[in-house]
Formats: sequence, C-alpha cells, structure tokens
Amino acid sequence: MLRRRSTAATAVTLLLAAPVLSSCGFNYDTNNVTTISAGINDRAGNIDILGAVIVADEDDRGVFAATLTSNTNPTAAEIASGDVGQDALVGLSAGNSPSDGDDAEADIKVIGNVDPITIQPPEAINLFAEGGIPVEGDFRAGDVVPVQLTFQSGQVSNLQVTVQSYCHQYAVPTLDLPTDPPSDILTESDEPPETEAPDDETPSTDLYSCDYLDPVEMHSEPGEGEQEQEQFPSENEGE
Repeated sequence: MLRRRSTAATAVTLLLAAPVLSSCGFNYDTNNVTTISAGINDRAGNIDILGAVIVADEDDRGVFAATLTSNTNPTAAEIASGDVGQDALVGLSAGNSPSDGDDAEADIKVIGNVDPITIQPPEAINLFAEGGIPVEGDFRAGDVVPVQLTFQSGQVSNLQVTVQSYCHQYAVPTLDLPTDPPSDILTESDEPPETEAPDDETPSTDLYSCDYLDPVEMHSEPGEGEQEQEQFPSENEGE
C-alpha cells in the first residue's frame, strides 16, 4: 500500500511540474521558420512572392526574378469545377520609397511589356527559370529598390527589393539580362546626369566582380625582440 501511494504521489508531482518545465527551453528563435537569403519574401496576399531580387551585371539595368506561388487551398469541389484560385502577374512598376515619403516613387520601369504570367495552384512559377523581367532605372548592386507587382485578381504587392550582382548563386544562365542600350528614363523636366571621364577602376565596376575578397589578417606576427600581445584580457585583469 505504501508503494502505491508513493507512486501516485510522484506522478502527481511530475504532472504539476510539467507546466513549469515547459515554460523554459522552448520558443527559441532557431526553431522559427526563417529564410537566410538576400531575396525578399511577401506572403500578405493570395500569391506568395518568394526570394524576389533584381540581378544586374551593370548599373541601372537588370532583371527582376522571384518565385510566385498561390497559397490558397482549394476544396475538392473547387478543383472539380476548375476554380482553383488561378491568378496572373500582369504588371511590374516602381513602388513607393518609404524613406522619401509615401508619394515618392523610384524611376524603375520594365524594358518592354510584361506578358501575363499565370499562377495556378499547386504549381509555382520560377521567374529565374523563365528568364525574369528586364528592368532599368537608377540603381546599382547593393541598392534597395521599391517595386510594385500587380496581379489579375487585384492584389498589389509592394516590395523593397535588393539589387544583387550577377555572381555566384545569382549567376543563373537562364536569366535574360538586358543587352540593348538603355533607354532614356528621364522626363523632359529632369536634368540630364553629369558625365565624368571613366577611370581605370571605378567603384561601380568592382560591385560586379565575382572574385572573392582576399582574407584580412587580424593580427600581425611579432617582430624580432617584440613580445606577442595578448588577444584577450587575463582573468585577473581589472581586479
């Protein structure tokens, strides 16, 4: 009888302690779903825009690319009737720049016309494989460009898209980078940009170099007669 009571008491104790134990050691940031990428995600509408970037190999011209997928879950009846939440990307234009106010727009524009790109669940459209959408404007590698996507359903998505150089994981051979001379994106009231004589090595050229940077030595070797300095303070320092 004593053993049964002891076992029951132990079980009750563990049951009461369970909420206390569950309050620590959970909900770490590393348990959350994250995307470690330079691309921008937008899941606010029925069409998810994933990994959106502008890839460029020169200033002011590049190609917009992303993965487009529908996040709707059609029922069996909707699938049978053909109503499965189909949508289409019908436009890409300059978005609003939050740093300059809600009414300030970038001068980015599409080179040519945007043909409707149909997104039908559960399929995903990878614009990297489809060639992307050529764009031009006032940007360079490393910039953040406001872009607005318009869909047939009425969804309008505003993104702050980063500009990545055509290197490494973004050197996708299926992307159709612009090759024609850039058009004049300035209006009649705008002043033409000042032109400067090109240098042998300009910063803009370095932005599109695909070479990795040389490692930087953090600590030099001690010379003759010199003692190597401690990199970290000793345990007794400051006592």
